[in-house]
Amino acid sequence: MSRWIIILALAASVAGLGCLESNPQPSPVGTDDTAPGGGGDDGAHKLSPTVDEDLLLASAASSDGTVVLTGMNGCAMDADFAEAAPADGEPSADEDVVSGGGGFAVDEDGGFGVVVPTVVGTDEIAVTFYFGDDFDPPVIVVHVPVPVLSEEDDKRTPWFANASAEYDPDNGAGAPPEEVWDGFAGEDGLGGVEVTLDAGVALVTGLEWTTTPLSIVAVVNQETFAQAATDADTTGGFFVEVPASSGDTLLLFAVNPSDKEKATAPTEVDVP
Repeated sequence: MSRWIIILALAASVAGLGCLESNPQPSPVGTDDTAPGGGGDDGAHKLSPTVDEDLLLASAASSDGTVVLTGMNGCAMDADFAEAAPADGEPSADEDVVSGGGGFAVDEDGGFGVVVPTVVGTDEIAVTFYFGDDFDPPVIVVHVPVPVLSEEDDKRTPWFANASAEYDPDNGAGAPPEEVWDGFAGEDGLGGVEVTLDAGVALVTGLEWTTTPLSIVAVVNQETFAQAATDADTTGGFFVEVPASSGDTLLLFAVNPSDKEKATAPTEVDVP
C-alpha cells in the first residue's frame, strides 16, 4: 500500500511542475524609485530624464552683457549638475564662464539660479544638465534664447521700476506703457522694491506698479544662486521669499508669461 502512495505522490508532483511551466510567473522589473536611472537592470522600465523648458526663465542682458538664468521648481528634477555658457560669441573677459565656476548645482526641487557673463549680442545660452553621478551620465542640452529689449512701444516687453522707485531709462529695463506710466504713477512715481530679512529669508515686496501687471517676477541671489519666482498681481505688485543673508545682492527681472523672449534686464536690490 505504501508503494502506491509514493507513486501517486510523484505523479502529483510532476503534474504540479507542468502547471508551473505552462503559467510562467512575471519576472521582476526595474522601478522608478531612483529616477531618472530607475531600479534594476531593465532599461525599458527606467524613467528618462527630462527638462521642462516652460519653467526656464532668462533675463535680457544688462549693459555689460550679463544674463540671469533661473529654473523654477520642477524644471530639472533629479539633475545633479549643470553648466551654462553662451551658445555663440566668446565668453566675457572673466575667467569663469559662469559666476562661481564652470557649473552650478540643481536643488532637490529641480530649481536653480545662475548668472552668466556673456558678450553683448549673444543670442542663446546653452545649458547642459547632467543626470546621475556615474562616469557617463545622461545629458540634456537646452538652448535658451536671450530676450532682447524692444522699443518702448512694444507692449509685450515688461518693465521694472528700480529699487529707488525712480524710473531710470538707462538701467536696462523695458519702458512701461505710457498709459500706465501716466495714469497710475501718482505723485510718488512708480512703486519700488522693499526687502526685509527674517531668519535667513529675504522678504521681497514689489509695491503697486513696480512691474508689469501679471508678469512673472524672478529673483536670484547673486551670492548663493538661491532662486524664487512668482506672478505679479493685477496692479504690478508682488511678494516673494528667497534665502539670503544681510549684504547679499538680489537680481530681479520680469518676464512676459505668454512670450518668454520678452523680459527685462536684471535689477539689483541689496538685502539689508
